[in-house]
Amino acid sequence: MTGSLALAGLAALGLSIAASTTDRFLGDLPIALWVQSFATPRLDQVAETLAEAGRTLPNLLILLAFSVGLATRRLRREGLWLFLTVTASFLLGLAIKALVARPRPDHIDLRILFDETTKSFPSGHALYTTALCAALFYLATVHMTASLGKRLIQGILLILPVALGGARIYLGVHWPSDILGSVVIGIFLVGLAALVFLPPTGSLPAQGKSDDSVKESR
Repeated sequence: MTGSLALAGLAALGLSIAASTTDRFLGDLPIALWVQSFATPRLDQVAETLAEAGRTLPNLLILLAFSVGLATRRLRREGLWLFLTVTASFLLGLAIKALVARPRPDHIDLRILFDETTKSFPSGHALYTTALCAALFYLATVHMTASLGKRLIQGILLILPVALGGARIYLGVHWPSDILGSVVIGIFLVGLAALVFLPPTGSLPAQGKSDDSVKESR
């Protein structure tokens, strides 16, 4: 765990430094053009819908809902951790964006469907979504017993950041390396926060079963 976290931290730092020295990485343009080669009016609508869903206000409401929901299930510490970790990831992303100051994609062969005025690295949409989904994935892993429902939730949480990141590339507002950096940074921050503030304590269902077994033994 610690070794993987250290590697993620080094990768996040390396990608950020590299992004500050060049407008795009080798392979960014071919990958972006390949993603946009699937363009259709329907996919345009889907990508734009995902982009709107990634705005600050909807995401804040979703984060609050999950945090309050955890608190009502006697997971107040986890709810507070979720809210503070994801919020801190978003704010740190803004700071990195200002420091790196990488311009948005601007190439004659790219379709630019959105007019974005902020800097490009990292993607705020992708970083926020990655942090939220990674944090929820961790909580589901620790606090849910093995079941089809748990695997389904974990699968959805893995797919969402990929889908939103792909949509941002499709819209022409981010390079693939912007999305990669966002995912790595988000996973690193959530992993670090979990390691420091939420050491595994076992799942609630398992604790419930343990209590039942104690009662039966009496």
